[in-house]
Amino acid sequence: MHASETQLVRREASRAVDCFATSEAWQGFLDVAFPNIQVDDIAAHAFRADVRRLTVHDVSLSLISTQKHSVERTLGCVSRGHADYAKLMWALNGQLHIEQDRRRVTLTPGLLSICDTARPYRVDVPDNAEFLVMSLPYAKLSGWLKMSEGMTGRPLSGLAFDASLASLVTLIQKADVNQINDCETVLASVNEMIAAALARCAMALSGTKNRDQQKFMSAMHLIRQHVLDHELSPDFLANKLHMSKRSLYLLFQENHSSPATAIADARFERVLQLLRDPSLDQQTISRAAIDCGFGNLQAFSKAFRKRYGQSPREWKSRSKSAVH
Repeated sequence: MHASETQLVRREASRAVDCFATSEAWQGFLDVAFPNIQVDDIAAHAFRADVRRLTVHDVSLSLISTQKHSVERTLGCVSRGHADYAKLMWALNGQLHIEQDRRRVTLTPGLLSICDTARPYRVDVPDNAEFLVMSLPYAKLSGWLKMSEGMTGRPLSGLAFDASLASLVTLIQKADVNQINDCETVLASVNEMIAAALARCAMALSGTKNRDQQKFMSAMHLIRQHVLDHELSPDFLANKLHMSKRSLYLLFQENHSSPATAIADARFERVLQLLRDPSLDQQTISRAAIDCGFGNLQAFSKAFRKRYGQSPREWKSRSKSAVH
């Protein structure tokens, strides 16, 4: 165990709670505990967050009570690294709103959802919220890379997840510096329960009984993977999936979409992420459009206004002012 990890365990052994009374202090904590994530929509005054934290080797637990704010892992944050963790979040009090991979879930107390640090995500936290975050490296979740994009942004529940939550809350509240072996044993057992439960959920969601659904998930993965490529098109997808264009259109029709719509949605989503990211403030709108696969800037601007009711420049300006 590293020195920093021992220190964290010792602090929690005495039931200590870290308190943060300003947004700056909270951002400083996040920089250490959850690298490359930014705070939005936080009160300039009278903010408070209380945290119990336990780290054992490469697994960390954070029991957090806090006031209203949002945290976001943007594309810029993802590019700076620390992108090989799954963040498991249980709501304990209040409703958390979590968004990733074009899905948005509202967590009520007891429900679990997962964010993958390899892709952008956002968490909206209400006033007087309490929640538990468990950070697990990919290596702890067998098969996670294959199931990740189908599992994020969803509400997860079940006996195994409930038992895991109860064990983790007990652990973080009662961990003792002289019980490191017990901590490791509890975490290993919880890890095994969670991995097995996720595998069962993924099997149900991925449609192992439904090959068409599995094909659709592969198509959506290809779109996200190649969203910056100008050659991305229905023909490109059909070729990569070894199916006819007609079969491809029927596949998307069964999922209430079309290849062109899905491609446009993914590209516009990426444009918004670039325009919203303050670390990429010098990014020009035309550069963002080109980087996201839009070849015709005039057509892009027209489509953007039709979709969002304002020009890209207006959207970027309002997004920037809303953050500040």
